Amino acid sequence: MSLPYHHFRLHSPALAGNLLQDNPVREALIYLPPSYHKQSDRCYPVVYLLHGFGGTAKGWFSEQQGEPSLHLTMAQLIATKQVEEMIIVVPENSTRFTCTGYNNNDVQGHWLDFICHDLVNAIEAEYRCLGGAKHRALMGHSSGADAVLKTLFYKPGFFQHAFAMSPANLHNDSITFFKQLFNDNHTTLMQAAQGELAIEQLDVWQHLLICRLQAALPDVNKPPLYCRLPEQESDWLQLANTAFNCVIPTHGQHLKDVNIAIDIGSQEDTHQSCLNLVKQFNQSGVAIELFEFDGGHVDHMGKSLAYVLPWLSRALTSTD
Repeated sequence: MSLPYHHFRLHSPALAGNLLQDNPVREALIYLPPSYHKQSDRCYPVVYLLHGFGGTAKGWFSEQQGEPSLHLTMAQLIATKQVEEMIIVVPENSTRFTCTGYNNNDVQGHWLDFICHDLVNAIEAEYRCLGGAKHRALMGHSSGADAVLKTLFYKPGFFQHAFAMSPANLHNDSITFFKQLFNDNHTTLMQAAQGELAIEQLDVWQHLLICRLQAALPDVNKPPLYCRLPEQESDWLQLANTAFNCVIPTHGQHLKDVNIAIDIGSQEDTHQSCLNLVKQFNQSGVAIELFEFDGGHVDHMGKSLAYVLPWLSRALTSTD
């Protein structure tokens, strides 16, 4: 049986030389629309989909009931004329610490540059794409949704349309969660920091905390974690200051000309924080369309595609 996607590999200069020694040769899975090989003179808009922490690119092509099924959902939406045909690119963003934190630094590599420069340039060179920001959309789930917003904040001008599904880095109150996570795992983290425990032996939650600390408290002289472990309240404050509500005052203007939507589940711990974030965006002059669903953080991803993909298709075609 043929796969519903094409494998694509590229060497990323933006990721080369990262201190974690993760391979700068990355793979992306490419969904091509039904007419792609039949209409050789036709070009298509492109959606870039970023998976969440602990997820995989292949996970978006599951055929299990209730799970994300990108290709099957697209087939149904095309048949019912709810979307126009488009290319969808799903890069594999796993690292030695489970997944990238989607930051630009020497520790993990320059992941925002990878998305905006290396990946986009390679895809547009290989496939028949409509070029330019107005024909590109960015979507992601959880930490992938965080990456969507980070890209718009810190790398403006590359994407005209974006959908952030259940973003995770929402508010300072999450510091309470990370403090508890740190305290519960303090002994294990100290062992890893001292080289007594291989980083591959840490679990996904320990990796998630380390990725956040590599962004907030990086230290290139402290392998193998390459970050400082928090010792005082100012360290936690530095982590809190990376939350999106703290970034809007300085970088929010970069989002004013972008079509943006966010969704959040009523059963997610961050539900009210997301509503507050959208309100803060709107008050700063950034128009955000909000979708609320009855569900939790990971149990609605497949269902969400039924409105996320049509929303992106409408946004992309409105620029023609």
